[in-house]
Amino acid sequence: MSEENTDNRSFLEKVEQEFDWNLIAIVSVWIFMLTTFFLIFVG
Repeated sequence: MSEENTDNRSFLEKVEQEFDWNLIAIVSVWIFMLTTFFLIFVG
């Protein structure tokens, strides 16, 4: 179990280091805009 935990930690650290958090912000904004447009269009 302890070995799996360390592997998961290193995996999460690797993902956090390689992942571009700006991409999350851009995608979130686009999803928000598209959702708002869809609601206005349907409504």
